[in-house]
Amino acid sequence: MNTKKILNLLFAAVLISVMACNAPDKPSEPAETTDVSEPIKVSEQVEPIAQYNNVLYKDSLDESDGSEVQVREAYFPAGWKAPRHYHNSHLFLYIVEGEFELIMGEAGKVVYKAGDALQMNPGIEMDARNPSDVNPLKIAVFQVGKPNEPFVVPVE
Repeated sequence: MNTKKILNLLFAAVLISVMACNAPDKPSEPAETTDVSEPIKVSEQVEPIAQYNNVLYKDSLDESDGSEVQVREAYFPAGWKAPRHYHNSHLFLYIVEGEFELIMGEAGKVVYKAGDALQMNPGIEMDARNPSDVNPLKIAVFQVGKPNEPFVVPVE
């Protein structure tokens, strides 16, 4: 089975699990987390982003190239805004609740809502925020990349 097919199957499994556990007509419940021995490596400049990320699962994906997969739960309060940044990994996102406003590449501003999914490629600069003044934002993140690379890299 090739890597692309494995990634597609894993992404589908994550989305199905998230949708089943967090259907919009049910109240959200706190997720149980898996103890991860290694801390998330994040630059001091984006430390506010680190406090919103919770790694639920991580494992080696391909030992020949050192890539790993991580499943994260990201929670952002009303009015949150990230500094301009990019990611070192391929990201697949599912919006569990709230709205996620993203300005990425030449796509312009796009607002994703609960139930939407999107893919982010590494190295693309972006601005991201929770546009609501009232409602929190919760995102399930499926990340594929190198284990020792920072999750978020600020743009200076």
